[in-house]
Amino acid sequence: MNEFKISGTFHNKGYFINLPIDTVRAESQEKAFEIAKNMDRGKVFFDSDSTHIIHQINGQATVINADNINYCEVSVPSNQIKHVMLMGSPVYEQDYHPISLTEVTKALLKQSVEWGRKSIPFESISYGIDEVAPEKQSIRGEIHV
Repeated sequence: MNEFKISGTFHNKGYFINLPIDTVRAESQEKAFEIAKNMDRGKVFFDSDSTHIIHQINGQATVINADNINYCEVSVPSNQIKHVMLMGSPVYEQDYHPISLTEVTKALLKQSVEWGRKSIPFESISYGIDEVAPEKQSIRGEIHV
C-alpha cells in the first residue's frame, strides 16, 4: 500500500486557495483518485469578525495560515489573449498569478465590508493527489520529514 496526499482547491470571485485535506493509503493511484473523488473536502469561508479564512471538515474548524496551505492564486482576465468568440463577444483567457494569503485576506475583508456580509464562502472546485515518497511513508500513515 502506498500513501497519497489529497489536496482540494477552493474558489471565490477569482481567488483560489489550495489546501491539504488528508493522507490516505491505497493500492494504486487510481484507487487513491476514487477515494479522493468521494471524500468530503470540507467547507472554506472567510469570517469577517475574526478576519480569518477557516477550513471546516468533519466537525473541526482550522484557521488557515501559511503553515497549512499549499498555495493561493488570483485570476485576472487577460485582455491580450483572445480565447474564443461567444455570441459575437470575445472571451479572454484567465491568467493565474500567485498571491499571498495576507493579500487574499485583505481583499476578502474589503469585500465583506462592501457587501455587508460577515461570512464569504468558497466553493470546492477540484481535488488532486500526490504520492508520498516511500522513504517518507510511515507504518501509521504519518509523514515524517
